[in-house]
Amino acid sequence: MFISITKGTTVRGYPEGLRGKGIAIEARIMGIADFFDALTSERSYKDAVPKDQVIAMLLDEKDGLFDAELVDIFVKLIREKESCLIDLANKLKGCWYEIINCR
Repeated sequence: MFISITKGTTVRGYPEGLRGKGIAIEARIMGIADFFDALTSERSYKDAVPKDQVIAMLLDEKDGLFDAELVDIFVKLIREKESCLIDLANKLKGCWYEIINCR
C-alpha cells in the first residue's frame, strides 16, 4: 500500500502504469484527502483555498485525477459531517476508518 500511495494516487496511475481500480483503494482515498488538505490548509507560503472552491476542483477532476465514486463519497462526508470531520481530523489527522464511521 505504501508504494501505491507514494507512486500512484490518481486514476491515471502514474508512474506504475496502474489505472482506475487497479490502484489500491487506500491510495485513491489518500490522494483525495491529501489534495483537500493541501489546498484547504494555510501554509507559510500560501493562503488556504476556500473549502467550497476545493470541492468544486475535486468535482471537476472526477474520473480525471481522482476516482469519481470516492470523490462523491468524500464530498458527501465533507458536506454532511463537517463538524464531526473537523473534530476527528484534529484528533486523528486522517484516520479514514474513524471518519467514515463518524456518527
